[in-house]
Amino acid sequence: TMSGDLSTDINPLEIGCVDEAASAEPHKLLSHLFPSKIGGKPAWLALDQLPGEAQLRCCICSNRMTFLMQVYCPIESSVSATASDNADNNTDNDTFHRCLFFFMCSNGGCYGNVDKSSTPNAPVKVFRSQLARKNPYYPFEPPNYEASWSEIVKLIDAKQVFHPSSWQPLCALCGCPASGSEAVQCDDCSYKPGGLYCCKEHRDADATRRAEFCKLVDKQQHKMDGELLLRLWTLQSDLNDEQQFLHSNGRPLPELGLLIGPDPGNGMADDKIDMNRRFGDVPDDEVASDDANDSSSLSSENVDDDVDAAMEVADDGERRRQQQQSSPTPMHSTNQAGDAANIDAAAVADSEANRSFNEFAAGIEQLAAKETPALKQLAEFKRATRREPGQVFRYQRHGAPLLISDQSVAPAPACARCDAARQFECQITPQLLNWLPLNESPDSVGPDFGSVLVYTCSRSCPLAGELGNYAEEFVAIQYV
Repeated sequence: TMSGDLSTDINPLEIGCVDEAASAEPHKLLSHLFPSKIGGKPAWLALDQLPGEAQLRCCICSNRMTFLMQVYCPIESSVSATASDNADNNTDNDTFHRCLFFFMCSNGGCYGNVDKSSTPNAPVKVFRSQLARKNPYYPFEPPNYEASWSEIVKLIDAKQVFHPSSWQPLCALCGCPASGSEAVQCDDCSYKPGGLYCCKEHRDADATRRAEFCKLVDKQQHKMDGELLLRLWTLQSDLNDEQQFLHSNGRPLPELGLLIGPDPGNGMADDKIDMNRRFGDVPDDEVASDDANDSSSLSSENVDDDVDAAMEVADDGERRRQQQQSSPTPMHSTNQAGDAANIDAAAVADSEANRSFNEFAAGIEQLAAKETPALKQLAEFKRATRREPGQVFRYQRHGAPLLISDQSVAPAPACARCDAARQFECQITPQLLNWLPLNESPDSVGPDFGSVLVYTCSRSCPLAGELGNYAEEFVAIQYV
């Protein structure tokens, strides 16, 4: 399990990859199992005082945002906690459970503007939630992470695990709060809270799945047991094709698991090198041979071709020089015609060698012109991710982001709750876009980004009271 501590030490780098198999076991992605996952409904950590309706709208187009992913990232006991506190099963450590929740706007028109690429003007939002081990929502003892469907049903019936809507009304489709002015009830049944929707659009979009569920409720004579509650929460709506997600106003994405573990091959040491050279020059022999965009005229592949061509010219010139040096013109000769021929040959060799060197120099100048700062940064990003090219997420609290372009990143402001400095914690890589149903057409463009960088409160300050159980953190988006 990914975890960190509240010190300022750099945490080891960890990376996240998609787990497709997890979608076949949705009961293992529920809140009480503290999952990391992509899409579906949020498995909220704190089950009340959730982000409000206004917070879950895009600050650019005002559409409802779509739940993108969540990452379980607990932090070890606070450095300010006493030894007796820590010995008491961490009951006073309010970061014993901790999770980051990511929401994105599905309107592609909100992306690509560098003036609107950071909080509070970005089309991606991140909320932090955290709890002590002893809390109102979950048992003190760890759960059975391998529990079967039937075992979880028994836990629900025994009220040891609660349906998320038991604490706050949630939308049956997207899993976000359904208590705003636009909230509506299911037309076909009066079951509450599982029959609520955050808006009429979500109720209409969920009609087919909801009709099936209402029939089951009628069969049970409106007696909701654990089986029905679990089916209500985990049953996915048929809304996962590309066109339905585009401009979908908050409809859910397909649900996938997210596996997070150490970066392969001593990634921490390599990333320290990358951090130290973040804005420095990249040695020619380290330029990545592959390319992030094969269609780009400034692609790494084209640059490598130029390097190969220039080196071939240089090698040819060097061979000519060696041939000339291995057959020197004799200092004394009685054959004047032969001497003249040798002199002419040497002159020709010198001329060709100079021409070869000039061509090589021109090739290097051409390469230097093409290898822009943006291309250098992209090559560095590709080098750092090539050990695990499928990574969609990188986590290194107190570390430094792996930049994908030379675009400047807005400085993160202090925490809005406690005024402590914010520090880098994690980032989403562009590989995640490959897993999202983002079909672009002439009439509509899907979301697009290079990297989403997340900066959080360095103290991971307590969350409670009037400000709610979820704190919005700082996001900066880089575009390629």
